Amino acid sequence: MAHPPEKRLELRAAYIGGLPLEVAADKTGVPYGTARNWFNAAKREGDDWGQI
Repeated sequence: MAHPPEKRLELRAAYIGGLPLEVAADKTGVPYGTARNWFNAAKREGDDWGQI
């Protein structure tokens, strides 16, 4: 199932807001594996969600 781009932004905001990735995924309704893939893909592209 494809998620809209807004869902990735919602997950990112929850993570940057202080939630662990697993909790942020649960809160936003995204499977943890998908959240982890998005997180790792962003990091490879230079968008380190942990660096504000």
